[in-house]
Amino acid sequence: MTTATAKQEQIDIAWGSRRASASLHRTQRRMLKISVEPSGDIHVYAPAGEAIEAVKSRVERKGPWIFRQIDRIEAQPRTPARSFLSGETHLLLGRPYRLSVERSQNSAVRVDGERLIMRVPDPADASACKL
Repeated sequence: MTTATAKQEQIDIAWGSRRASASLHRTQRRMLKISVEPSGDIHVYAPAGEAIEAVKSRVERKGPWIFRQIDRIEAQPRTPARSFLSGETHLLLGRPYRLSVERSQNSAVRVDGERLIMRVPDPADASACKL
């Protein structure tokens, strides 16, 4: 199965009063595939030879599922911009950890219980902590 596309197409999805746009990828696959990315982008992978009207019809039938996925993504809390200072809470594999920035000659990051310990040469240098 190849995922190369000949050209990028856009299709509109309507469900009730809701509208969305999806990128259509023509592939050598036999089945239609719809994915909703965490960014909210919708990708439709359709067989190369299938008529555009048939693809649109099949995608619109999946409208309730597509918009449920979009609603689920929008309901998730957004992570605010980080400064990498001690006391901030960071998510690691979906679990929250309290950040502790410590001075050390060797840079390292480790998890200790419910704390995320970051060792850097200069804790005041935010750019060094982001790496």
